[in-house]
Amino acid sequence: MRRMTSIAAAAAVALLVFAGLAQGATQPARRIPGINAPDAFPKGCVDCHVLKPPTDARLGTQLQEWTAGKVSPALRATVQGSAPAGLVLKGRHPDATDSLDDIPAACADCHSGDSKKAPPLAGMIHRIHLVGGDKNRFMTEYQGECTSCHKLDAAKGTWSMPSGPEKK
Repeated sequence: MRRMTSIAAAAAVALLVFAGLAQGATQPARRIPGINAPDAFPKGCVDCHVLKPPTDARLGTQLQEWTAGKVSPALRATVQGSAPAGLVLKGRHPDATDSLDDIPAACADCHSGDSKKAPPLAGMIHRIHLVGGDKNRFMTEYQGECTSCHKLDAAKGTWSMPSGPEKK
């Protein structure tokens, strides 16, 4: 009798596991902005990097600080990890206020993939936005969504990054 109870219990557990797996297969797709959910940031960088008191996240504001040599040690260390071999970042950004009319395309003039004088844009931006877990605002506030920056043209099956002027 005891053996029969064990077999019945095992069968019941197997049915519950199978039912759970089958139920999991019917869950709705994860909501991805710009794919199957509204995109709150269709213009990418310039839609996120805005003045939203108490935070001024505009790149122009940040660039002024960086030009004055006010780069936080944490940011400098993060960006250093994407710098070309042999380049030691000094914690000061050259004046680039003329690039605020075409963000991020104008940034790529210096931050190109083969640059020897500045960290390449892709590696630098991915490190800034995706490293640090719960201490990273992009991860906590924006859930690290790739589609906040990268936009899919579903008809063509291609990805792009929008570029435009900073919002005042």
